[in-house]
Amino acid sequence: MKKEMIMSDAAVEQRRALIRRKKRERMGASPLGAKGLSEEQQTMIRELMEAQMKTFDTTFSNFKDFRLPAVCSSGREVPGAAHTPVGEDAAKWSQIREDLCSLKVCLRLRREDGSVQNYKPQADRSGAEIFSLLPHMADMSTYMFKGIINFAKVISHFRELPIEDQISLLKGATFEVCQLRFNTLFNAETGTWECGRLSYCLEDPAGGFQQLLLEPVLKFHYRLKRLQLHKEEYVLMQAISLFSPDRPGVVQRSVVDQLQERFAVALKAYIECNRPQPAHRFLFLKIMAMLTELRSINAQHTQKLLRIQDIHPFASPLMQELFSITDG
Repeated sequence: MKKEMIMSDAAVEQRRALIRRKKRERMGASPLGAKGLSEEQQTMIRELMEAQMKTFDTTFSNFKDFRLPAVCSSGREVPGAAHTPVGEDAAKWSQIREDLCSLKVCLRLRREDGSVQNYKPQADRSGAEIFSLLPHMADMSTYMFKGIINFAKVISHFRELPIEDQISLLKGATFEVCQLRFNTLFNAETGTWECGRLSYCLEDPAGGFQQLLLEPVLKFHYRLKRLQLHKEEYVLMQAISLFSPDRPGVVQRSVVDQLQERFAVALKAYIECNRPQPAHRFLFLKIMAMLTELRSINAQHTQKLLRIQDIHPFASPLMQELFSITDG
């Protein structure tokens, strides 16, 4: 090697500083927030954010005419309250109790006049209280599901798919996207989902809190909230969940698979460009692991829903369509 080609340590460091300065200048010339994202990725994220804003009513101002639980905090039973079905198979009833009894969730409603009304399960746990919240939850779920369907319809890549694939993807992903949206409303410090005038909280945190944490859905919400995700990361998670090629009934699997990969790559690029390294080096892997966990929870949820619906029909027509529930 020629002597003049050998650089001194000072020259090497000076050259590296020049390279870093030019790199910062290039990044500074890029659109704010874009940083290394490609034009296509920026467009994808922008479209998802607009779809989210148009279809996710975070204040729940349009959620009206919903049914309320039959039992309020005073313990008084409201006329028309649901009772334990008579004559149903004992094994089925036992399974329903196992599915729902551990989830003592109370509802707080702040009325328009400023008054607050609390609804919570009866203390005697005779079984009748199990069904008290189901009609309200059916109304809430249906409201959320409609927003998610509209969210998908706004996405150009989704609209380009055959209608059969659109239906299959929505059937498979609606519950998962719903949980991702609910997580943005979850207050991990109080164990409360804050939905405008409505809030859903875990009853008796001092006594039953640890038991509730054993429930897969609740564990998921606490773990996901701990990641402190950006809004962009949430909507990209929704897109990755929606465009899952292995949902039952999907025909154009290769097309959907390519779309899912593009959203996943966009998520990875967003994290690398907008999160300090190496503190968030494994964030992308953690998010993908959470989506895998959510997929498993989805399967468990569907099984529980079908068991409850079998003994105590409560699902709305839209829920029946999404979860393929047939009459009889």
